[in-house]
Amino acid sequence: MSLFAYLEAGRFSSKYFRKIFGFDPIDEPLLRFAFEEKDVVLMKEFDKKLLLPSVALLLAMKISSLPQRDKEHKRVKDVCDIFALEWYGGVNPKNASLDKYLPKSSFANCKKMLADYDFSRAAAQLGHEKEELTRVFDILLG
Repeated sequence: MSLFAYLEAGRFSSKYFRKIFGFDPIDEPLLRFAFEEKDVVLMKEFDKKLLLPSVALLLAMKISSLPQRDKEHKRVKDVCDIFALEWYGGVNPKNASLDKYLPKSSFANCKKMLADYDFSRAAAQLGHEKEELTRVFDILLG
């Protein structure tokens, strides 16, 4: 049996959510695409059916959150996540169609805040050349 829980903002108090489910709900507005538009992937793991956000939607969430990262290690982790989703997730950066999730300004903000140092650190962690990371990000972010 698949379980999909969707909580509309303001319809369910997070205080009660925590009491019932034992954790705080995620605050990610882009998840509405998963719940309302069924932008999901079905996987079977642990003898369960799991509905996960699509790779493109996960990319959009990472791109959206990256400019708010004030800690370097979190920013580098996001760079690693974005590259790994692109490289291994089956989404071509040339036609990722992420503009259905985010305004153009989100891509510009993300690109503007990334430094050469972020790509160097992420490349070292991923075992890829820094130039390959910057190439993929240049295509993805425009």
